[in-house]
Amino acid sequence: TGLGAEAKPKGFGVLKRPIFEQLLHILNENVDEKGDDGEDDESWALFYHSLLAVHKFLAYLNDINSNSEFLKYNEHETPHFRIETLFKLMQHNHMWVRKAASRLVGQCLSAAPTGNSDSSQYFSSDDSVFELVKVCCSQLTSDILDDDLADQVTKNLIWGISQFHAANNAKGKNWLIHRLSYLSRKRGKGEVIRRATCFKCIGFLATQMEGKEIEENDYLVPMMSSLVRFKDEALPRDVLELLESRVGSVIYLQGYKAVQQQVQKIRDERKKKYTMEKIEDPHAAAKRKLQKTQQKKAAKKRKIAQAKKLRGR
Repeated sequence: TGLGAEAKPKGFGVLKRPIFEQLLHILNENVDEKGDDGEDDESWALFYHSLLAVHKFLAYLNDINSNSEFLKYNEHETPHFRIETLFKLMQHNHMWVRKAASRLVGQCLSAAPTGNSDSSQYFSSDDSVFELVKVCCSQLTSDILDDDLADQVTKNLIWGISQFHAANNAKGKNWLIHRLSYLSRKRGKGEVIRRATCFKCIGFLATQMEGKEIEENDYLVPMMSSLVRFKDEALPRDVLELLESRVGSVIYLQGYKAVQQQVQKIRDERKKKYTMEKIEDPHAAAKRKLQKTQQKKAAKKRKIAQAKKLRGR
C-alpha cells in the first residue's frame, strides 16, 4: 500500500478512505491486543510495516494538510484515528517500531496548527498533549536513543510546548521544566544526545515565555540547574544567555547564585556521606572509589570519541 501510494498516488483516488481505514484498523486492534513489547514474536514487523504504510500514504497522497481530515479524531467513525494509539508504539522495545511511530506522530502533528489551544480535534481527550510530552520524555531515557530518534523527540516536544503555551498550561510547563532538568543530568548511555535534546527544549521554553512568567512561577532555577553544570559547552552557554536576556541580569544572577548554592550543598552532603562510609564500611568505600575511577576513564573515552566524530575521523 505504501509503495503504491508512493509510485502512483493518482491511481488511488476513491480508495483513499477504505485503505486508510484498513491501516487504522490494523494499528488500533493489534496495539490493544499485543501491547507494546513484542520482542519475542513477530508483532514488531506488523507494527513497523503498518506504520510505514500510513506514513507513505499520508506523505504521497497530496500534501499532508489536505489529508488532515483523516487525522481528526471522530468518535462516531469506525475505525477512528487516534494519535494516542501511537503512544504505546513510541515506547516499543524494537528500535525500528519506536522510530517509525515517533516519525508518524510528528507527521500527524504537522497537520495540526501549532499554538492552537484547541487540540481536541486531533486527540480523544484534553490530557493527551500532556501524555504525549511524558512519552517523549520517557523516550529520552532509553538505552537505544540515537541522533535520529532524539531529533524527532525534539520536534514532538516543541509541538507539545507550543500547545502548553497556547493553553496557558502552567502545570504542564512546570512538570516539563523539572523533568528536562533532571533528564539532562542523568548519566549513562546516550547522555550526550539526551542532554542536547533537553537543552534545546529548555531554550525553546524560554522563547515562549516572558521574563515575568519565568520569575513569578519560579521556573528560572530549575531551568538553569543543569545548564550551569555544563556552562563550558556551547549549547548550554547559549541557552543561559537566552535566559538572561529574558529575565534581566539582576534576576539571572540571583538564579545563578541559587543554583551554585544547590550544587555546593549536594557536593558537601555527598562528601560527608563518603567520609562516614570510609569509617563504617571501608570495603564499600573502596568499591565505590574503584567504580568512580572506571566511570572517569569511560567518560574520557567518550569525550575523545566525540571529539574525533566532530573532526570527521
